[in-house]
Amino acid sequence: TAIFNSVLLNMYRDGSDSISWHTDAEKELGRNPVIASITFGGTRDFQLRHIETKEKLNIKLSHGSLLIMQGELQHFWQHQIPKTKKQVDPRINLTFRVIN
Repeated sequence: TAIFNSVLLNMYRDGSDSISWHTDAEKELGRNPVIASITFGGTRDFQLRHIETKEKLNIKLSHGSLLIMQGELQHFWQHQIPKTKKQVDPRINLTFRVIN
């Protein structure tokens, strides 16, 4: 069980706001971090890409969605919120973490 001690707020105003492929592998998050992410507002695609095979998964995160990343996910998968030309409503994302 994670007791979160940090929250990051991201605001995605429209489809031009995004975050590119990355892992949350910062040293202060520990070896297998638990990261909880809550979406408020517009629906956006959340994509996962396997580092070796390049397999991709797409998850639609809508208002009220809770996404939890844990275990070895950060070792093998990257994730992103891609840009889109579709009309999308503003989205606020809260990401909870344990910072050591």
